[in-house]
Amino acid sequence: MSTYKLLKIGGRLTAVTFAASLLCSCSQLPDAINPVEWYNNSVDFFVGNETKKEPKD
Repeated sequence: MSTYKLLKIGGRLTAVTFAASLLCSCSQLPDAINPVEWYNNSVDFFVGNETKKEPKD
């Protein structure tokens, strides 16, 4: 393999690893600053699929 091919494969692997770590980090954030929750809440707002949680005894 040429050096260029190895650098290209390594660059892609690094990019995929970085993107996966960014996506996983969203689960560690509180809902107030989590962009995934912002999206879910906005979709629920416009579609009207709000689920009402009943209090547990």
